Amino acid sequence: MESRSAIGETLKIMDALRQAIPERELESKRLDALNSFVFNVDTQSELVDVYGRYHLRQEPLDTLERIQDAYMQATREELHRIASDLLDPRKVQIFVVADKNINVPSADGKGLTLEEDLRSLAQKLNLPFQEIALR
Repeated sequence: MESRSAIGETLKIMDALRQAIPERELESKRLDALNSFVFNVDTQSELVDVYGRYHLRQEPLDTLERIQDAYMQATREELHRIASDLLDPRKVQIFVVADKNINVPSADGKGLTLEEDLRSLAQKLNLPFQEIALR
């Protein structure tokens, strides 16, 4: 049931972001992203490593600043357009790596295998379901 809840909640969030991006959330996520850049490099050797990767990929050495500027200058309209294009639940691909025979609780209390639960969820959400055997 946890996988069902997590998948359902993820799809709800994707759909909500396609509809509107709350201003408070936008600013919060913008600051989170910027902080992740700032606090991702703690030492001088890590900074050298970052610049070394930029150089090897033939990226400008001011790539970090460019990314930060892009985050700060992104408008709500741009983000809404990007979310509409990229967060399309009809295009979602979900991979679950687990034993398909694990028993999971069901709403009726009888219990299902994980495979039955995921197939049911896929059908309910009108998503294709495909099992790929591990090699």
